Amino acid sequence: MTNLIAFQATIATTGAPQNLPDNPVVRSVTINAPATNSSAVVIGNVPDLTADTGFILDAGQSITLALPGGNTEALWAIGTAGDVFSIVGT
Repeated sequence: MTNLIAFQATIATTGAPQNLPDNPVVRSVTINAPATNSSAVVIGNVPDLTADTGFILDAGQSITLALPGGNTEALWAIGTAGDVFSIVGT
């Protein structure tokens, strides 16, 4: 049986890439940026992530990414301090 992971993260510093926490996943993750966010959250897989190199997730949008045999700490995010994003995966 595959374990379900679910957590929320808050952008700590505006414009600074932050690494997602260590959570092993087998298949995929879905990332949601709530409609209450003040701006977009950018998701990517490099520590020097910028708005030009990542996937822009506008407030209210979600994306599902394959991450077979991976870990959520392979992902990075940038955005506006205080904005949040939710992650669920298996």
